[in-house]
Amino acid sequence: GQLTRSCVPAPFTFTVNLLLKPSIKPEQIQDVSQTLKVLGLVGGLGSKSRKGYGSLTLLSLKLDDKETWTPPATAAKVADAIRTILGPSRIRASQSSELSQDKLPEWTAFSAASRVIVISALGLDRTPLALLDRVGREMVRYRSWGRNGKVLGNVDSEQNFKDDHDLMKRQSSQRTNHPQRIVFGLPHNYGNQHDQRVGPADAQLDRRASPLFIHIYQESSASPPVGVLTFPPSRFLPQDRDVIDTGGARTPLDEENLWQPIQSFFGRLLDPNERKESFGAVTEVTHG
Repeated sequence: GQLTRSCVPAPFTFTVNLLLKPSIKPEQIQDVSQTLKVLGLVGGLGSKSRKGYGSLTLLSLKLDDKETWTPPATAAKVADAIRTILGPSRIRASQSSELSQDKLPEWTAFSAASRVIVISALGLDRTPLALLDRVGREMVRYRSWGRNGKVLGNVDSEQNFKDDHDLMKRQSSQRTNHPQRIVFGLPHNYGNQHDQRVGPADAQLDRRASPLFIHIYQESSASPPVGVLTFPPSRFLPQDRDVIDTGGARTPLDEENLWQPIQSFFGRLLDPNERKESFGAVTEVTHG
């Protein structure tokens, strides 16, 4: 609960003016406009923006002083806006056939394999930070092994990734695979010692950012915040460099099961009987 680096405290507003060349084509103007809308619905700026900090809400978009954007005020309208802007070629309920590494974008980008879920807040989460904290608590419950069987102070740990825990307790020479949770980003460390560190085996690759984006949207201080979780999978590591250093052991990337932890986390959020934190409606943005 303590700040460890400087930040610009919310809420605040700012304006960006874009000057376009006279030769720009109408479809290029449309691309810029759509990009700004997506940024204001699912994106952010600055450090830890994939974890919800720096979330931006687009309040107004004018072209030649003519307003072209009405910010959605509710979770349902946020989902409708995302559905309309991205379309079925850039987002849909992911199919396993779309998740093979050779079909995914080389870099983080929307594709037919992308997924987005929208979370409405209950009355107790009236501020963006409160909702972000609740989403974070749900992720800790799901991901963390905990300490002495506890997470979040005094909550019983679910220990969903026992195989990861047991793997990293072995001698490095006995590790023939990597932890499942590397999909949430690298490095993925279990301690400060070299044999407890997990990352790309290629020395020129120091990290792999998480493919799961958390965004908190709020149209105005009078509107409840809305959580938007976006999963736009792309190639996890560069081709022919996709080997994981599992604390001294070199293990090939498990492409077949790579994305399952994030898919399961989405399934957990969508199932009111499975998730543990109190949310309002949780819906997936789908087409058709």
